[in-house]
Amino acid sequence: MLDNLVKSQLLRADLVAADEHFVAHGYTGMTGIVLLKSALVAVSNLVDFESSISRLYKEAPHLSEIYKTASKEFKFAKYLRNKFAAHIHPELLAKAIEWKPELRFLADRMDEQQIMQFCNLCVLETAINTYVDQSGDHLVFDSETDLFFPNDTERFSRFLEKVIRTGIQYLTELGVVLRSKIDKPAEGLESLEYWKTAGLTEFNFIAKQ
Repeated sequence: MLDNLVKSQLLRADLVAADEHFVAHGYTGMTGIVLLKSALVAVSNLVDFESSISRLYKEAPHLSEIYKTASKEFKFAKYLRNKFAAHIHPELLAKAIEWKPELRFLADRMDEQQIMQFCNLCVLETAINTYVDQSGDHLVFDSETDLFFPNDTERFSRFLEKVIRTGIQYLTELGVVLRSKIDKPAEGLESLEYWKTAGLTEFNFIAKQ
């Protein structure tokens, strides 16, 4: 249980940091873009984590209820993570260059952070617009997105706020449940065993899953 508690609170801390930054500054500037990507990675990890701890829902059904309020948006965030944030999908880049021809005129300035903020938003916008079904209908938003159009920017910001804050709420409540299941560590001389074990630790390469 302790490993799950640590994992859940690592994810929560990432989302809290992102939320605090977005409240103060939005996701403008390259710092905002980096934190946006980090938040998408954290939410994606939350989605994967949720399936492994869903057995707790029998005794803590409120966790499932919280998760369900944003399950569709969580899935969308994982898509954006896979195509834009943790990986940069070649097909996405090709589509971004097709969708945003202005990128072709910025090749000589792509060492500038301000230009790369713009490029990131172009690629993100493209990723958002590729989240469609086989008929081309958008799966979360009800229309095509233009992140340089105020209404669409606001719509994406609301989506981002929902997945981050629902994620924080879920992980906060999960932390309470997990803490209740962890025995307190031994104290006094018995606790020396932890440090003896630590001193015998051998590190091995961790193979990719």
